[in-house]
Amino acid sequence: MKNSRSLLLLSALSLISLSSFAAHEHYEFAVPNAMRPAAKQPLCAAEGETKDGCLFHSLQGDVNRVRLPVTDETRWILKPQTPAVFTAKIQDDEVKPDQARFEVIDIIPNRLEDADITLVFDKLETSKSGEKRIVESRKVNVMKHSEKTWNE
Repeated sequence: MKNSRSLLLLSALSLISLSSFAAHEHYEFAVPNAMRPAAKQPLCAAEGETKDGCLFHSLQGDVNRVRLPVTDETRWILKPQTPAVFTAKIQDDEVKPDQARFEVIDIIPNRLEDADITLVFDKLETSKSGEKRIVESRKVNVMKHSEKTWNE
């Protein structure tokens, strides 16, 4: 009788454990802070074109350089402008050896504490008649850290 109660108790505990696991199996615990969902995005390239959805990890004083392809008919506009969190400074265009041209925007953190922001860059094309239209959008995530907490 004692063995059957022990088996019953073990079975019940196993079911509770399995049901607890099943309730949470859709979570991925690799990111310690679920409030920073951009942490799983690929890092933005230090050189070359900035890809859609990438992430800059940033410390106070860092300059995160966004490079977006342009032509004579296109420019990129940034929204939202959030000077309380980050400053955006447009630099001169870069021309690579293969003649690819990039608009360069420096994103500089303005806060000492942690902050996360998703910047949306819209590519604006101007037609020969002067009409402007958005032809592409890219999101760039910036995760401002008060101290270095990531591996490169």
